[in-house]
Amino acid sequence: MIKTAKKILIVGIGNIGFSIIKQLNNITNNIEIIAIDKRFPSYLEEYLSKTNENHKITFIKADVTDESGVQDIIASDKLNDINVLISTVGFLSHSNDFDEFRKEFNTNFFGNVIPIKALINKIPKKSNNRIIIISSTSGNKAPGTVNSYAPSKFALESFASTLQQELMKEGIFVDVIRPTNILNECSDVFKFNKGISAELVGMKIIKLIQLSLKDSSVSGKKFFVPYYFFGVRILERVFPNILNYIFGLNSRLNRRKTYKKYCNNKVLITGGSSGLGLELARIYAKHSLEVIITGRNEKKLEEAKNELNKISNCRIITKQIDFTSIPDLNKFINEIENVDLLINNAGQHLVKSVQEMNINEYIEIFDANFFSPVLLTNNLIFNSKTHKVINILSTTAICGRKNHSAYSSSKSALWAYTRSIRRQKGNTIQFLEVIPSTFKSSLFRNSDSIRNETTHNSDINLLESKEVALRIVEAERSGKDILFIPFKARLFLLLESLLYPIFKKLFLK
Repeated sequence: MIKTAKKILIVGIGNIGFSIIKQLNNITNNIEIIAIDKRFPSYLEEYLSKTNENHKITFIKADVTDESGVQDIIASDKLNDINVLISTVGFLSHSNDFDEFRKEFNTNFFGNVIPIKALINKIPKKSNNRIIIISSTSGNKAPGTVNSYAPSKFALESFASTLQQELMKEGIFVDVIRPTNILNECSDVFKFNKGISAELVGMKIIKLIQLSLKDSSVSGKKFFVPYYFFGVRILERVFPNILNYIFGLNSRLNRRKTYKKYCNNKVLITGGSSGLGLELARIYAKHSLEVIITGRNEKKLEEAKNELNKISNCRIITKQIDFTSIPDLNKFINEIENVDLLINNAGQHLVKSVQEMNINEYIEIFDANFFSPVLLTNNLIFNSKTHKVINILSTTAICGRKNHSAYSSSKSALWAYTRSIRRQKGNTIQFLEVIPSTFKSSLFRNSDSIRNETTHNSDINLLESKEVALRIVEAERSGKDILFIPFKARLFLLLESLLYPIFKKLFLK
């Protein structure tokens, strides 16, 4: 029982949000419940009409996917001194259309990030208050679908992990609930005919609230509902080939035989004018007939082209593209013919805390690091224009990283997308996910904050871009699915998967 008066804010009144409201209402009178959604659901209206007037339930209408809409309501005194913020926003679409893909992602990711960012300062510090974020087992399972549900949920987990690291010292805790399919009675978008009940998820959240308000040691937890889905995460991280088989992929050996038959006569490298992209271009230019490199800086592209022409007889084509501009990318896509190998290397980074970042900065980084690679990859693979795709990810995708929320979340999204699309197309197309730790890339050299942070916190001798490029090419030619650089980064993943409490103490400080 919750003995002292508490204020609980629930963002998103779908199945889970509605279940939490009903259960909180039934167990205590000492709670003020505030519910936010872009529409006033008929089932909530009906419920409130039957509810005892002694219970304090307030509904606020706002579109939480719109930053301006959220800003309009945060000035309200009703939102001061929040003890628990529960964010449940999300929906599932089965459309292959990119606009729908983006809409789904924006709702599931930014629909949670925007209100959380706006309301953090409304949560008193050092009072064992908390933020509870609803993710999904799909983020870990990465089913073989082309929608953005799994990437959005996996990105949300990375965001939650980063947020926990940043708020830990302020006494605000962040928890993640990962339910499996939910019997959906409230959604107008998509209804499951099987799954667990929303009440079961609500019960887990209620228990967490009750326990956490009494015990400050209950912090930063990650729950699966039902609990045995933790095993799915272990399979995905430790024994991915078992899940690959379940999703219909051929054995790794047979797929490698298929991949090795493909030639790399024509290679497209995004972000190929400097750093890792240029090192990859140097290698492939010596063995390919044509290499296309893209970049934002025309001068750097010209310099790279001149250098590559000196070391090879390969045809070098440069394309000036800003990958934060989807219209520019669409124009480029329409010009592309077949390529044997696509390397999604272009990306952006910004070192800021969640509270310092603005949503436009998040969107720009996601455009460069996630939406552009997805749009380019989907166009090539679904039009039979490529046989191989290499996606450059990051170890920050595994668990997030303090002051790197946009970068780590965008890489988490791309990681989930890569695994999902492999399970759909992997029998005929090679998808290589490259997960490097920090190395001496152009991004590293151009960012004082990243360089100083790495030098201060680590004694590891960082690899040069050339060494990373050589390992990537070797992995691609041998038909691999995944490459950790250095290999010890895989141990980092296994520790996070199997012994999270120890991992948390060692790395999430």
